Amino acid sequence: MNPNPPLEARKEHLAAQKDLLNKQIAEIRSQLAYIFEGKEFVINPKTGKVEHRFGQLEMDAVDKEFIVDAEKRLQEIYKQLEEIK
Repeated sequence: MNPNPPLEARKEHLAAQKDLLNKQIAEIRSQLAYIFEGKEFVINPKTGKVEHRFGQLEMDAVDKEFIVDAEKRLQEIYKQLEEIK
């Protein structure tokens, strides 16, 4: 019998929330890999910014807008992950 069930439930909830946030990051990373045509890039977890080491990439406005939106979502996700720690 667990003497503190609410604490265990809270831990399970936070673990599930963290897992969901990490899955969202993986989905965004997958979409970015498609836009960047398989070229290497990194996501800075402190800023949520997408960084790459290759020159200008031909992108249409939709791709550029997606990257900006993805960076905003990543900033929020990383902020939430930090709060969970």
